[in-house]
Amino acid sequence: MKSRVGLGRLGIIGATFFAVLLFSLGIISVSHTTYAALTQSTVGNTATPPLMSNKGLPTLTVTPTATAQPSPTATKTPRPTPTPIATPTPQPTATALTGYAAVNNNKVVLSASFAPVVTTNTVPPGYYSITGTATMYRANSAYGNLVKCSIGNASGSIVGNMLSKSTFPGIGEYVTIAVTDTLNLTSSDQIAILCKGLNGPIDSVSASITAIQLNSIQSSTLGAKYIGS
Repeated sequence: MKSRVGLGRLGIIGATFFAVLLFSLGIISVSHTTYAALTQSTVGNTATPPLMSNKGLPTLTVTPTATAQPSPTATKTPRPTPTPIATPTPQPTATALTGYAAVNNNKVVLSASFAPVVTTNTVPPGYYSITGTATMYRANSAYGNLVKCSIGNASGSIVGNMLSKSTFPGIGEYVTIAVTDTLNLTSSDQIAILCKGLNGPIDSVSASITAIQLNSIQSSTLGAKYIGS
């Protein structure tokens, strides 16, 4: 009895070896279930599984993945250096000018000597641009037909460069004399328009003066100042 059992086991082992041989030679293929059954050893389960063949299995083709190339770095064109804006040359600060003005609407009777018809308040020494007017009236035909005016001071001294004069066209007429001049006042004083009437009294009925102080005056004078008789 024992010999029959031993012979049976040898037969199974031989059949298993033969099947494994055929599988390794590719003659047969074994499913996973069959392979598991064949590899179970009847003696201690220590049988080594046979080599497996890939015969009859689909071939797996592996396509290499292309390596991504880095994007080329764009070359930036440098911007031109902007031309610096020229700093404007600072202009000298203008000094505020000071003006002095006066108006006299009172009648002043003129004679053959210069007398002030309008006078500013006292002004400091300096350079001045002066403008003024005086309106004269001749009431009587027997008296006065010529009037003269110039720039002076309150004491009656002529200090200006110009002399203005006018004649009356007839009795009861008005004339206006305009005076424009420059003055370099060396000391504080009053600036006035001085006038006189010839050949009889003449009335100054209205006069005004404006003196504007300047930083400097560039002027030239040709010839001598003429006051006349």
